[in-house]
Amino acid sequence: MSCISQHSRVHPNDIHSVSEITVGSSRSMTESQFNVAIHDLVHLDAAKNAFEEFFKGNPKSFYGKTKQLFKILFIIMIPVTLLTCLITNTFCVTFTNYHDFSNIRNTLLYSVKLGRVIHYLQEERDVSALYLISSEKEVKTLLLMSYTETDMSLEELTTWTAGPTSIRKEFKSKEKFLSYLNKHRYELDTLKQTVVEELQMYTTLIRVFIKWLYDAVTEDQSGSIWRSLVAYQEVVAAKEYKGLERALGTIYYAAGQFSSIDVYLWFLESQDVANATFFSARQYSDLVLDLYRNFNEEELRYGIVTHMSSDIKRNYSAGNNNNNNNNNLQTAQWWFDNKTVFMDLLLETQSELADEITQMLDTLQINNVNQMWTTSVVFFCVFTITVVIIYVVFSLNDEIQKYLWTLSQR
Repeated sequence: MSCISQHSRVHPNDIHSVSEITVGSSRSMTESQFNVAIHDLVHLDAAKNAFEEFFKGNPKSFYGKTKQLFKILFIIMIPVTLLTCLITNTFCVTFTNYHDFSNIRNTLLYSVKLGRVIHYLQEERDVSALYLISSEKEVKTLLLMSYTETDMSLEELTTWTAGPTSIRKEFKSKEKFLSYLNKHRYELDTLKQTVVEELQMYTTLIRVFIKWLYDAVTEDQSGSIWRSLVAYQEVVAAKEYKGLERALGTIYYAAGQFSSIDVYLWFLESQDVANATFFSARQYSDLVLDLYRNFNEEELRYGIVTHMSSDIKRNYSAGNNNNNNNNNLQTAQWWFDNKTVFMDLLLETQSELADEITQMLDTLQINNVNQMWTTSVVFFCVFTITVVIIYVVFSLNDEIQKYLWTLSQR
């Protein structure tokens, strides 16, 4: 390229000069390479000019005015669009939370009604077992009352979610379940089934409803109130096992013995699972723990029941599975009544938890509504300001174009 530096100007008609440049530069660049380099420079400049030409317009023409206005609006709309997307995303997330919490609230109301069904089925099961043992008129009256309460709790269920249990024909609908239950009630005196069979029949029904309760709310649905919902479910489960312990203990004191070691193991299992499940509920909720502590301050009657439970274990472990005395039914009634005290505590805890969860959901819903209103107001303000800015820009651009047109006429 030494020859290029020696020539300050090259004329197109000077063929001799061009040939000298080509020959002199052959040592550093071939002719084809040089042509490619010149071609690239020309096209690069052409692309640059085309890009500038796209955004440049004649301010005197309508097309040029429109292009200038478009450039200004494009620059303005970039931050406005980003802000609008952010507000829209916030509103959508808040609305989704509001919708989810509304579903959880409906599910909670359904769970409360389902808990009532479970409670009255437990009462009916235990009284039915007591009736098969004693057949006393007072127990019969109590059993008929429990029938009415169970039917009323079932009628309050507005939703019947059979789910996987629909393979059992008695759970296909609420009407079929009531028909199945009433058929069993009418045939109670003629079936001649044992007390254990009676308990097993009711227990299988209750466990189905408890499964519905557990399936109603999952962790990903409940969000921040998941711990309270788990505590609620654990209390319901603990109440079921405590009810089974009450029924089996009633059988022991009324009959003076367990019919088999399997029934005794069933009693121990119910007692242990109830205690473990209720302990788990206390870990998930401070409300359950507080109610339990308040109950322990008045545990005179419950202490008697604990002593009676220990007697059952001690007598059976010592091989004395025969507690015959003249007051078996009275002792069984005493066990049943005192054990009901703890059952009532669990029912109260269940109701208190439901109220607490409802209050939490109400607070979250109020916050979601307020946030949606705030987001809507901000969006409206942004939209209004954007319209004003566009109008001002359009007017300003029009004034500038008029001024340029005036200057061009001079």
